[in-house]
Amino acid sequence: MKETIKRNISLALIILFFISAFIVFFNYTWPSLFKVLDVNNELNAVKKEYAKQSQSLEMAKQIINQYKNLANVSQMISLTLPKSEEIYNVITQLNKISQNSGLLLQNISIQPSSQTSSTTSTNKIESLMSKPQIVTITLNLVGSYEAFKTWLEAIETNIRLMDITNINFSGMLNQEKSTNPDIFNYSVTLNFYYQP
Repeated sequence: MKETIKRNISLALIILFFISAFIVFFNYTWPSLFKVLDVNNELNAVKKEYAKQSQSLEMAKQIINQYKNLANVSQMISLTLPKSEEIYNVITQLNKISQNSGLLLQNISIQPSSQTSSTTSTNKIESLMSKPQIVTITLNLVGSYEAFKTWLEAIETNIRLMDITNINFSGMLNQEKSTNPDIFNYSVTLNFYYQP
């Protein structure tokens, strides 16, 4: 045989070997390729479902947190507008605010609660719709004007709902004025509320 024929035969055998290897390779791997593509599609579907579930779970957590915050809001409302007079609590708050502001609380007079609602509520909805009850307190305070301004700011930002209805102030008597001319007597009338 000639060299060229041997080369052509070996070249044909190599090509035939590659073609048969290619056919065998694709016969065995092509179904696996489709399986991999199917598994990838399933994986993407599972990832999308997981993302939906995660989003739903996050939304549920937010709703639970909002509900917990509503419980905190309910507590804040009960501190702002309690279900009973809680006069002792108001007196304690006013005394503490006066001390922190630098005022001396000399006298407290309390007027009984006035009925702002003419009917007695029989169920929860009616009690929620009824107007709050008012208790009036008159305080006599002694201190500087700056301390009084601080006291007013503290009353304004206090958690308990209070309205100042009247303020009177006067200077000290001549004997007391000589020691400190910046001290005044204050008479403050305020209303605080409760929801029966």
